[in-house]
Amino acid sequence: MVQQLKEETENKWLKKMIEFGFEKAKIEDLNFREDGMNLNEILKIKVVDAIQTIAEPSRQSILRLLLAQWVLMLVIWLFPI
Repeated sequence: MVQQLKEETENKWLKKMIEFGFEKAKIEDLNFREDGMNLNEILKIKVVDAIQTIAEPSRQSILRLLLAQWVLMLVIWLFPI
C-alpha cells in the first residue's frame, strides 16, 4: 500500500505525511481474525488518528514562550542598561 502511494501520489508533502502516519500508526491492537473487517478503512483511520495527534498544537510550548518573554521583559525593566 505504501509503495502504491509512493508511485501514484504526485504531491511530495502529502506522500511524506502519509508515510509518517503509517510509521506512527499502531496496528498491534487490531484483531485480524474478525469477519467483515475492511483493512483499508481501518488503516486509513489509524493513519489519520496518528497524524492528528501529532499535528495538534501544544499549549504548554506556547505558554513557556510567553512566560520566557515576560521574564525577559521583567529583567530588562529591573536592570536597565
